[in-house]
Amino acid sequence: MPSPRTPPLNTLRAFETAARHGSFVRAATELHLTAAAISHRIKELESALGIALFKRKARGVELTAAGQRYRDSIASAFQIIEQATSTIDQITVDGPLTVSVPESFAQFWLAPRLSRLTQQFAGLELTISGESQLVDLRDGQADIGLRFGTGSYPGLAVEYVIGDAVTVLAPAGFYSTQGDASAKTLLAENT
Repeated sequence: MPSPRTPPLNTLRAFETAARHGSFVRAATELHLTAAAISHRIKELESALGIALFKRKARGVELTAAGQRYRDSIASAFQIIEQATSTIDQITVDGPLTVSVPESFAQFWLAPRLSRLTQQFAGLELTISGESQLVDLRDGQADIGLRFGTGSYPGLAVEYVIGDAVTVLAPAGFYSTQGDASAKTLLAENT
């Protein structure tokens, strides 16, 4: 939580931009504001700090000694924010990852999507283990597993991923020979 003396971020951005350009007009252009809005924000900042940051002159503005010191501190703070923002979406996933999945899922769903995954995470050393039986993830046979089911696996962290569409297929005319042709009944009687 900012201290009562911490000025609003928009006033700090206006100050830093005006100080960098040495001009309220150029700062306004960069920030898509009017020069009057920049001037107002800087006056608000100067009032909050209780000190003049600029000397207003007929041909623009000039930083005071206090303004120069403040600019140096504020500029580095904004550089830190910009660096953090530019790297926020650059999550890196490096190293080995073994994924245990049913063989059919690996072949028909996962395999077509692997190239995109490996392009996005170039440092990932992915091993797909297609198995018909559920491996014990607690003993290190795999790092993660994907399984069909309700997600009731005691002792494991479980996250629902995708639904599974089930369609009943039958030969033409099959439904007309059945008394109750609901999917539930057909599955119960014919599987």
